Order: sequence, then C-alpha cells, then structure tokens
Amino acid sequence: MAEPLRRTIISVLPLFAGLALLVIGHGLQNTLLPLRASAEGTIARDVGFLMSAYYVGFVAGCVVVPRVVQNTGHVRTFASFAALGAAIALGYGLFINPIYWGVLRALNGFCFAGLFMVIESWLNERVADEARGRMNSFYRVVDLAALTGGQALIVVAPVLSHQPFMFVAIAIALALVPVTLSASSAPMPIATARLPFGALFRASPIGVVGCLAIGLSNGAFWSLGPLFAIGEGRDEGFVAAFMGLAVIGGAVAAYPIGIVSDRLDRRRIIAVAMFATTCAAALLALAEIYWHDALLPLVALYGGAMLPLYSLCVAHTNDRLAAGQFVYASRGLLLVFGVGASIGPSVAAALVQGLGPWALFGYTGVVFGLAGCFTLYRIVRREPAIASEPVGYAGLTGTTPSAFTPEPQGAPSAEILAPDSETPVDEIAPAAEGRTEPARE
Repeated sequence: MAEPLRRTIISVLPLFAGLALLVIGHGLQNTLLPLRASAEGTIARDVGFLMSAYYVGFVAGCVVVPRVVQNTGHVRTFASFAALGAAIALGYGLFINPIYWGVLRALNGFCFAGLFMVIESWLNERVADEARGRMNSFYRVVDLAALTGGQALIVVAPVLSHQPFMFVAIAIALALVPVTLSASSAPMPIATARLPFGALFRASPIGVVGCLAIGLSNGAFWSLGPLFAIGEGRDEGFVAAFMGLAVIGGAVAAYPIGIVSDRLDRRRIIAVAMFATTCAAALLALAEIYWHDALLPLVALYGGAMLPLYSLCVAHTNDRLAAGQFVYASRGLLLVFGVGASIGPSVAAALVQGLGPWALFGYTGVVFGLAGCFTLYRIVRREPAIASEPVGYAGLTGTTPSAFTPEPQGAPSAEILAPDSETPVDEIAPAAEGRTEPARE
C-alpha cells in the first residue's frame, strides 16, 4: 500500500470504525428478524413482506436523503439517522406484528440509505482518484468482515429474547461515537444526479437487466436465507455459518473475477457468473431435499458466483458511458436493484409457503438463468463496445448508496457536459453496443 494511501486510511479510521459497527448491527438484524418472526408463528409469506419493506424504504432513501444531506450536513444527518436506527432496533421488541414490523423495516431501509451514504461520500472525497480502487477494496474488506461478524452474533443470545435487539441497537448507537468525533473534515454536499432511465437502458441493457435480476434474487436470499438455513433439526449456529460462508465465498471470488473481467469481454464473465449461480442454486435446492451435509460448501460456491455480479454489471455499464456519466448511471442501477429487492422477498416467500424451503433457491436459480439467457442474447446480437478510457472493476456491495459518491476531483458536480460540447449529460447519446468507443457529440 502506497504511503499516501496509508496515511489517508489512518486519517479516516474513525469512519471505518463507524462503518464496521453499523454493518455489525445491520448483519445481526437481517439474520435475526426472519428467525424471530418465524419462531413467533409468522408464516413465510408475511416474513417476505416485512423483509421486502426494507428495500422499499431503501429506494425512498436513495431519492430523498441526498436533499436531506444538502440541507442539514453530513454529520447531523448521520447522527439523526443513527439515533433513529437504534430506536427502531429496540422497537421491534415492543410488538410482534408483521405490519408493524414492516413499517419499521421500511424506516430502517430509509435510515441505512442515509447512514451508508454519509460514510461512503466522506471516504471517497478523502482519497485521490488514482487510489480510489484500492480504497474501495479496503472498504469491501471491512464491510464483509463486519457483515460476517454481525451474522455470527446470532448465537450469542436466544432468538426469542430481547437481547439480540439490544445488541443491534448498541452497535448502531456506538457507530455515532467515532463518526461524530472524527477530526476528518466533512465532505462537500452531494450533487443531484440525473440520467434518464431510457438512455441508461439503451447504453447497457445487460447492466440494467442484470441489476434487476440481482435485486430480485439477492433480496430474497438475504431475507429468507436464515429461514432456509434453520431447517429441521438445525440451530442458530448453522444459520450463522450458512450466511457467513456465502459472504466469505463472495469475498474470496470477487478480486480474481474482477481481474479476469478487466481483461476479457465483461459480458461473457457476467453470463458465466449468472449460469454458475443458477447451477449452485439448483444444487442447493436439491441438497435441501436429499443431502443436507452439502449445504455449507454449496452456499460458499453460490456466494462466490453471486456476490461479484453487481460490481460486474456496474463496470459493464460504465464501459459504455462517457466519464461524466458514471455517477449518474450508478444511481440508476442502484434504484433498479432496490426495486427488484423490494419485490423479490415477497415473491420468493409465496413460493416457499406453497412449495417448501427448496423453492427459495429454485426461484433465485430461475431468475439468474433468465438473466443469463438475456446476456447471451445481447452477446450474440452485438459486438462488445470498448471504452476509450476503461474504468476497470471495483467491488461494490449493491446494498449501499455508493452511487452518491462525489465526482472525480475537478469534475463539475451539478451538470456534466460532454467533452467539447454544451449539451447536458442527460441529453448525450450513450455509447451504442456495436461501437468500439463511447459516443461523442
């Protein structure tokens, strides 16, 4: 790690500490809620509804929170949303009701959209452009390690007690301390992002369809995966191992897959990853019926193929756009992901309710299989478009509003213009799929 980047990381360690505490609380909460709801007698369909509500609030947060940050500032926004997030965590223990929990989940999603936005924009403004990829990789390590640790905390206290909710609230509240006391200067206000959805889809149908499929599938997996894992005769320790291995598999596979995608046609890597996820999902569905001992290694393979897909779709989309459009495209893809994730858990829960636990991975396998077929269709129809200045692969979670990170230094923040043009970015024609370089007016 270069010395300037090392100094930058040291200077923002309080922000990474706040991020780790947030994700620990978030990971524990996402594993706890479906298990507690199921233990209280809530049927799978209602569990899917209340878990979908998180993504409804998340999408609303992606739209509304930037204006909140602009009006009140990053630190006060973070402090307000962290306090609200801790209160929500405690509120789950007051009443056990799917509708009440669904409202809290929506508020939870809204809060975490704001919390992650503040952390990510703060970190990204502190790092130089040439070190942004390495900083994002370090961010990913912290994020995945904290997520795995949070999921593992499910074994610390009984699911039917109030203690797990207290642990969630404590972790979120403690995140306030390092962030609000950080000596790092707050970032510049977040600019309003604009890019028509039609232009985004014309630029990268694979990116848009891929992010929708990822939202439909991953929203279902993170929401109902703990219910699938608890199974007959399995305990919370198995749930922690099951969800944790999916994250570890993704963390191990993300970097080598990213390297390969930077050297080959990225669409082909996306198609391979989608079909690999479909195969792993099919094997998990079969293992739930016939071979329970294979669930843990198979979920690691599933996570290894599934988790890098969001980053691949974002990188593929950026390959086909002018540099000033990257942030705008990322916001559009994130919103597409959020819409899919708000629908997926309810659809998957209805299937699980009618067919059994195996239907969770039957559903995700079908979604990724269809998306893979669409990707193959686009590969056959068009030649790859190669950007004149490829931006490369960077690990993104797909579950935090990374789209709202600031423009590279020196780029205008309110309205991006094409090189040697007076046309606003949302009127620039995106690169056609058959071209060999981005379209320029």
